[in-house]
Amino acid sequence: MDVARLVEHAVRDRMPTLTAAGVFTVLRCAPGPALHGDEHRLAQALDNLLENAAKFTPSGGEVEVGAAADGDTWRIVVADTGIGVPESHREEIFSGFVRAPNAPTGPGTSSPRSPRTTAGCTSSAGCARRPAPARVTP
Repeated sequence: MDVARLVEHAVRDRMPTLTAAGVFTVLRCAPGPALHGDEHRLAQALDNLLENAAKFTPSGGEVEVGAAADGDTWRIVVADTGIGVPESHREEIFSGFVRAPNAPTGPGTSSPRSPRTTAGCTSSAGCARRPAPARVTP
């Protein structure tokens, strides 16, 4: 599969939700090698991450999505300035129907999570909250 194209399409598909939430979205993708795996499941995982970013990032916040090749593998990042996930719950969020204790509750705030490992891809929650973005102008 073409990972850069997949990530770009995932972001475009979620732009109405992100825009309605008042969230600024940055996409950084570069072409790279084809990835062999389950394209549908990767797209589903990205969609879940982007939906949660829109849901848990306050208006005026930022969501950054990036994909870059690292040799013959890929690193895909979805980072935001939202509430984050406490370190003690980072591994649990990849189980079905788990919500971190700091997440708001109410109608429409529950969604199933993608499995931790799917078709050779692994997921991790590396940081609780992305710091305020630094803007760099060339």
